Amino acid sequence: MLMANPLDPALPDLVAATIRELAVAHVDVPVSVIDAVVRQAAWELVATHRSTAEFARLLARRADARLLAMTGTLTPVRGRTLPSERAVADDSATAPHLG
Repeated sequence: MLMANPLDPALPDLVAATIRELAVAHVDVPVSVIDAVVRQAAWELVATHRSTAEFARLLARRADARLLAMTGTLTPVRGRTLPSERAVADDSATAPHLG
């Protein structure tokens, strides 16, 4: 599969459009912060995207996730605890300790 050209003239327009879109979605975050987050994400993605459409999709997703994390809306994913593991943890917390 061919890689999209990192110097594609459409990429700066996609970055600007993403900044505008996220500024509307994250009104509580200063535009200067949104700009920095989007440009950082763009820099990370520019060498690895396969197409301009993929770049736009991944850029919006990555920058949005970072902004959500910064505002405390999106928290890091932790390992899931299965119901059976919760029962074991609950039992160990209430079990009498010998010793």
